[in-house]
Amino acid sequence: MVAPGMFLAVVNDVIVLLRNRSLFVVSAGSAKAVEFELLQEPEVQLDASKADDDDDEPQPQQPQQHGVPPSNRITGVQFFLPSAQSPYALLLLVDDRKLVHYDVDFAAGSVAFRSTRALPRGATCMAVGHLEKDGERKHVVIVGVKTGEALAMPFPDIARDIKTLLGHTTSMLTQLAINKDSSLLLTADRDEKIRVSAFPRTSLIQSYCLGHAASLTEVAASLLTPELAVSTSLDNTIKLWGIASGELLASQELLKDEPMNSKNLLNASLAVSAQSNLVAVVLNNQCVRLFAIVAREGQSPVLENVDVSADLQKQLNANEPCEACFTSGGELVLSHKNAPFVSFYNVTKTDGESVEIAPGSPVDEAALAQVRAKFATIELAAVGDEEVDELEEHGLKKKKVKTEWKAKVLQ
Repeated sequence: MVAPGMFLAVVNDVIVLLRNRSLFVVSAGSAKAVEFELLQEPEVQLDASKADDDDDEPQPQQPQQHGVPPSNRITGVQFFLPSAQSPYALLLLVDDRKLVHYDVDFAAGSVAFRSTRALPRGATCMAVGHLEKDGERKHVVIVGVKTGEALAMPFPDIARDIKTLLGHTTSMLTQLAINKDSSLLLTADRDEKIRVSAFPRTSLIQSYCLGHAASLTEVAASLLTPELAVSTSLDNTIKLWGIASGELLASQELLKDEPMNSKNLLNASLAVSAQSNLVAVVLNNQCVRLFAIVAREGQSPVLENVDVSADLQKQLNANEPCEACFTSGGELVLSHKNAPFVSFYNVTKTDGESVEIAPGSPVDEAALAQVRAKFATIELAAVGDEEVDELEEHGLKKKKVKTEWKAKVLQ
């Protein structure tokens, strides 16, 4: 879960940065920056009214962002390339109740609104999978909702009928992930588990990953080692899983030498490099932790801490980091709430499984200057604690039920 307001997404060497509703698209080696103001279309405004009318339950009032009405708050982003001949696709979750699709053509310097639809329930997360049919690849948008279902709709025809893929009984979905070949769907929930299902035949459950002691916050599948996935949780750990069997392979502490506080762990970003298996975790705009998935021949995979110098760690943690991604070349990209708003780091594999990390940008400084000048004029609002309160309250209720059940058994 990433706090709304600042989002980052990377496909190949094309980088998308959002601050409130202001979008910038930059690319490695280019001095061009494509700028666009999102959610200005009448269709989006009409769809917002429809979603409000369809609400069965009153929704908590969201904090207002500077210059952004509460009815147009971006809460999730997916960015992908449907085909080599098509523009990039940018999907937005808005107000947890709308899905909006834009096409991004970086070469032409254009962003175009395509479609929008209302979602039937409060959305918490989103992923994109694909299917191969008659030699053609079709994409599917998957949205997780608070009532525990994973909902699917075809891309680009997102306005068509929604299909329910699966449901987590009495538990809210917190994150989704698709493995490399889109054959498995990973659904994480606030009941401490990850369900691994066949995709698209999600009634076939491959495994459950059990071992966290609190709500899941993020899950990501490795592209370099597709049989592995990592997850983060409010229990202050990052865990490595064998997804075919659900086996817990390794666990590391996220925040060391600090009092346990769920509010420091909820707003998390998790990214795995397809080049080096470096894992980047950003926690609550305060801390960046780096780990490495190490799969040595003849040994079980492990998750190791990546130690960096005190100066580099200070630089990584500076300016309230929000989200982490990796480019196709393996560079680490961080977005920040404060200037310079985006930073880049070269990642180099050395002898064995070691990595070296050093500042270095693949994007032309002229393009970054445009981004930074615009973002400096946009103020982000503080985000409330409703989400973590909801997760903690659920955890307390669950523990109470378990305690009462054990007491009855022992009577």
